[in-house]
Amino acid sequence: MTAHDQTAESPPLKTADFAFLVVLVAVVLAVFYIGFRDFKETLKVDDVRENAAQVVTWLQEAQVAREEGKPLAPLACARGGANSSPAPATAAAAAAEPVAAAAAPQAPAPSARGPHWEACVSALQSAGQPFAEFKNPLVADGLVFGNKCDRSDLKTMGSIVFEKGTAGINNGQPIIVYTPIEPNESIASEVLLRVTVCGRGFVVFHVAELKF
Repeated sequence: MTAHDQTAESPPLKTADFAFLVVLVAVVLAVFYIGFRDFKETLKVDDVRENAAQVVTWLQEAQVAREEGKPLAPLACARGGANSSPAPATAAAAAAEPVAAAAAPQAPAPSARGPHWEACVSALQSAGQPFAEFKNPLVADGLVFGNKCDRSDLKTMGSIVFEKGTAGINNGQPIIVYTPIEPNESIASEVLLRVTVCGRGFVVFHVAELKF
């Protein structure tokens, strides 16, 4: 027997072997795709959380103005609503105001029944206001601002959620109960708010609790 005869030879690949390799490559590609997709979705949720943080900062600064009775824009978010005094303008600004008003879309006027939540939120998203450029990155036609993270409503996913806090009692202990804030909720006086983000899969991310 020669040395060549003693050398072990690898058996040729069979159809089953090729099929296994194809399946293995497909699985690796699928895992890579899912991981990359989840990474992109995580970045989108992070964008919403950053937007929510900006909203919280604005609300906190607005609360100071509301508390001290200072001018606040948009007027719909002031405690006096339509009866609030706008911020004083310079002579140049006053002269240019009619031209600017004709050129740009106007924020919704506050309701005569007094300042309320829906008017404030709508005004904040109008042209020239702080959150006019905010979009829902998770759902193309989804809500930017909502009042609950609702699994039965896809449009709430990716939204910044506001809830109203109400004092309550549980086993003799004072607690704060948070419920969806109603569109017609009055903001003529101080309102306790909880801000969250409705993320992918309707997972709720806490952002802040504050007074407005």
